[in-house]
Amino acid sequence: MIAVHPDFSPASFFQYILLPEFHMDDEDQQRIILHESVHVKKKHSWDLLFLQLAKTVFWFNPLIYIYENSIREVHEFQADQGVTESYSQSDYSRLLLRLLTAGRGWQFMNNFNQFQTKKRIIMMNKTKSQSKEKSRFLWAVPVLGLLFFAFSCDLAKVDEELEGPVLNGEKKQR
Repeated sequence: MIAVHPDFSPASFFQYILLPEFHMDDEDQQRIILHESVHVKKKHSWDLLFLQLAKTVFWFNPLIYIYENSIREVHEFQADQGVTESYSQSDYSRLLLRLLTAGRGWQFMNNFNQFQTKKRIIMMNKTKSQSKEKSRFLWAVPVLGLLFFAFSCDLAKVDEELEGPVLNGEKKQR
């Protein structure tokens, strides 16, 4: 469902897509609707709702805020991937830049949203890892297991056994 109101910025909330205006023939708006529909389809609103509940319990833990930023980033990356499956990456990247600078011109100031948009564009243009490259990470598990086993041996006990038994407080010499 699409809800239109001039005060809305493009967003999604559960099954609703919120837009400031709706023009069916506008291709940029179709990309925005597709982006928001990926959020709806993947049920990102539920993730954010559960995250807000976790924040009420763990408000004192700084890791919950880092986790929130990471979840929001992953949601945006997933939605961007959904759009770039149907539209070109360069056209969609230009749309993101136009939305970032819309209505305010070029200003010399830092903005969190600019950094996030830059990360989204970089992520869209990365090449996907092949399964052969991904399998390298699976080798880390047995290698770490072997290292853990190798370094957890008690060398002091082995040294005592090599020196021989102790009789009446004195070591027996060979």
